[in-house]
Amino acid sequence: MEYYIQGDVLILKIEKLPQGAKNKHTKVLVAGESTGHAHRVQNGEIYELGDRLFLQTHSPTIIEHEEHDEIPLEAPGVYEIKRQREYTGQNMTRLVVD
Repeated sequence: MEYYIQGDVLILKIEKLPQGAKNKHTKVLVAGESTGHAHRVQNGEIYELGDRLFLQTHSPTIIEHEEHDEIPLEAPGVYEIKRQREYTGQNMTRLVVD
């Protein structure tokens, strides 16, 4: 499985865009809650389906963030974007805040 991590964001290459996913018409993958910095894609389309987020690229692109190294996505395709979670004890988890 091909995957990338940038701070609190996990990027997983998947086979295809799920049917019914809607284009968000933005370049922001995930906005930062604590700093206001955002994970952005240079080129590609961001889609959502319910609470799931996807990125479709047709050419190599770069994921950017002010506080993290850039992530080059060389292979065009579809990626699922997930917020990472951390274990807080007593069977509880929370989103990692970047």
